[in-house]
Amino acid sequence: MSTREWGLGLVMLAVSFGARAAHAQEIATDAASSEQVATAPSETPALLRVATTGPQVETSRGVGCGEAAHTQAGASVVRVESGTAVGSGFVALDASHVVTSFRLVRDGHGTRVVDHEGNARSARVVVTAPDDDLALLVLASPLDVAPLALAEPESLAVGMPILAIGHPYVRGRDRLALGLRGEGLFEQSLSAGVVSALGPRSLSTDAQLASGSVGGPIVDCEGHVVGVVSIATVGMMERIYVGASTVAIDDLASRASSDEGYGGRISFTWGLGIATAFEDPGWPMGAWGLLGLDVYDVFVLAARLHYLRGEDNPTGSEVLSTLDQRYRGDAFVAWRQLVTFGPGMGFHFELGAGASVTSLEQRTRAGTIDDTGTAPVLRITETSRQRWAVRPMVVLNVEVGPLMIGYTVELDIDTALSRYHVQHLFDLGVRF
Repeated sequence: MSTREWGLGLVMLAVSFGARAAHAQEIATDAASSEQVATAPSETPALLRVATTGPQVETSRGVGCGEAAHTQAGASVVRVESGTAVGSGFVALDASHVVTSFRLVRDGHGTRVVDHEGNARSARVVVTAPDDDLALLVLASPLDVAPLALAEPESLAVGMPILAIGHPYVRGRDRLALGLRGEGLFEQSLSAGVVSALGPRSLSTDAQLASGSVGGPIVDCEGHVVGVVSIATVGMMERIYVGASTVAIDDLASRASSDEGYGGRISFTWGLGIATAFEDPGWPMGAWGLLGLDVYDVFVLAARLHYLRGEDNPTGSEVLSTLDQRYRGDAFVAWRQLVTFGPGMGFHFELGAGASVTSLEQRTRAGTIDDTGTAPVLRITETSRQRWAVRPMVVLNVEVGPLMIGYTVELDIDTALSRYHVQHLFDLGVRF
């Protein structure tokens, strides 16, 4: 081999080794890069982050706006108590006016407002808007907080993040259910959601709310009011979270100077249940129904219908059996009073007088032994007696929510037998 050929071979060998070295360097560099990426600390996706201070709001429902909205509007949200109804409200117009839900004050009881520091003061209803579930209150003394501003109706849009501020738990009533777990849960809280639908005067939201939040404000991220919480129940369980929008709130505020006032409502009441009566010698049992008129939750005019039936099989006498069957109707006028012993806790007490009309049918089967013949013979006779009785009565009813326990005492005057006796009637059922 010539010298020229030896030189060309050495050059090609050097080029081959250089290429292999460069390839090895690339592999080492890629491995180092891969190791560096694998050991780099991972970051939490922004969608999963929640606020670390203040009310925790899912970032997918308004990142960063929950704490700001609560800081801006929280001090102006109050608790509203009227009778056994407890909910929320917010300061509007000026430091002496509060917007809340009409359903909280519709029975016309005295109203009390409690601010975020726990200070309570009485309030009076100025104007109402039942169709929008709104009421405007005036306070006995102003609060030391700024009224909340309303958002422009044009700023509302489906899908925008919103926050509902209120008092979802009722101190006392919910404490019985929650026990020690309820400590710290009875004050103001925040619920996050979005506007799910808009109407001419209302909006709905997907935020999960409790009944104690009714009347509280729905605000945007800047703390401006976009609506008032109101909850509609469909069927037995399904709930729709709705509220009056700024259009309805504006209409309510525009009537603030008229001072229409509100004393309560006149409404129908009805009830059903079981009943029993004590009239010697037995306890006939049956059912009852009631229809009435409730006037401002102070007076009641009602009519009841009872059907009672009882049977007795006495021993040691000629009477084999007795059947007592009666149809009873009455009417009474009662004074109605609410007795409260804590927020959201209380019962109604009714004391009334009236008269009843009773159709009483008594059937008696008696047996006698005729031993005048060759063999004793049992002879059974059946007698029936029906009479009408008009009785004065006194009624006492106690209601705890829809549950009603009633007691009626009547004076029965039987002119045919020239006797007077007292009958006791007990009712148990539900009344709405």
